[in-house]
Amino acid sequence: MAAIRKGFEILFPTAVMGILTPSEVEYRICGPSTIDIEVLKKITSYQRCSADSEFIERFWKVLDGFTELEKRMYLKFVWGRSRLPPEDHLGDCRHTVMLFD
Repeated sequence: MAAIRKGFEILFPTAVMGILTPSEVEYRICGPSTIDIEVLKKITSYQRCSADSEFIERFWKVLDGFTELEKRMYLKFVWGRSRLPPEDHLGDCRHTVMLFD
């Protein structure tokens, strides 16, 4: 428990914990509760295809039509997490779409 507390205090110093709400702590740890497809597009890179190809346009259209649960399941399958990271950590993350022959 001491190690968990120490790690938690690295992310959230004791002085900060008094001013954060539980939902703000959740956001900083887990990311936003809904998946914004436009944000996902911004952190997506493409291999063997381009953002303006017909295949990719159809991919985004289908993904945009998913329910929130389906979007979470997709992220879990391709990324190992069911939420996008918090916006201040997006620079560290990439979502890649690759076209295979």
